[in-house]
Amino acid sequence: MEFYHELQKYPWDEVEAWIESRTASHVETAVGTQPMQLENFLSLLSPAAEPFLEEMAQCSHRLTEQRFGKVINLFAPLYLSNVCTNRCAYCGFNADNPVARLTLTPEQVETEAKFIHEMGFRHLLLVSGDSPHIVTMEYLHAVLEKLRPLFASISIEIFPLDGGAYCKLIEHGVDGLTVFQETYHEDRYRDFHLSGKKRDFRWRLGTPERGGDAGFRRLGMGALLGLCNWRVEGFFLADSGWERFWGSATGGSKVFSSDSMPATCYAPSGSHTSASLFPGCARRQELMSLHLRFPMPTWCNCSPLSGSSCLTPEWFSRRGNLPYFAIIWCRLE
Repeated sequence: MEFYHELQKYPWDEVEAWIESRTASHVETAVGTQPMQLENFLSLLSPAAEPFLEEMAQCSHRLTEQRFGKVINLFAPLYLSNVCTNRCAYCGFNADNPVARLTLTPEQVETEAKFIHEMGFRHLLLVSGDSPHIVTMEYLHAVLEKLRPLFASISIEIFPLDGGAYCKLIEHGVDGLTVFQETYHEDRYRDFHLSGKKRDFRWRLGTPERGGDAGFRRLGMGALLGLCNWRVEGFFLADSGWERFWGSATGGSKVFSSDSMPATCYAPSGSHTSASLFPGCARRQELMSLHLRFPMPTWCNCSPLSGSSCLTPEWFSRRGNLPYFAIIWCRLE
């Protein structure tokens, strides 16, 4: 089932109210619980979890070392083009912004890539604005021919494509796809994305599914903190990964990770976002964490109860155990 239909089952206000209703007792139960259940995850997102930040960090640190050791996988971004046809209220690439526009030639990309390679990076992320008339498939294929000898892994963070195009990019050496939904609040999404292809909420939401079907080894997903309530965004981000890429035909054999949670919180100009609504940007980032990772879980694929409200104790009991959730806390000792 397309995740868009899953999204419709959870009214934003109900999720927000459930998170706000969590208490310190709920958080104490949630910290360290294995396997992680959705109710526990909501407790960790709640305001009641803030006094437990250090305890969560220590737990996360232990889990991280247990699974990955003292290792951080570094990648470098390489921007191909800042030409963009979208008009997003928060973005410097906004088509209306009077800035100089540049698209690197494949030869210029190779020059930049060699410099990055000399710095020791072997994982590369290609980034561009939404400009399919400039960053064409032919252009991408030419770029990839020059990059493949230099890097062990190449990922893309460009405009959403269809499944056939993703298959072609995989054939040319791309193994990872990153896409930010920005916000899972469909109505507010339109407030921030004023025109251009990116205004199509549903097309963007389905991008990870198309990528999973095409066969990418890694799928990166994220929300842009600051557009709407970050706690609710965290719920939908986690649920989107669990629903789509664990226990589903789309991505049951894939590795899902959210490797690029934005470290910057944006407050767009105008009346879209109130600065007083989401205070304490640094604190918010600590609680949301830099990364969410989902190790191989025991998955119980249960459908929620029908009715006007899915978020009930009975729903949680039927939902079953969810993939284990761990906050990755970078702390090398």
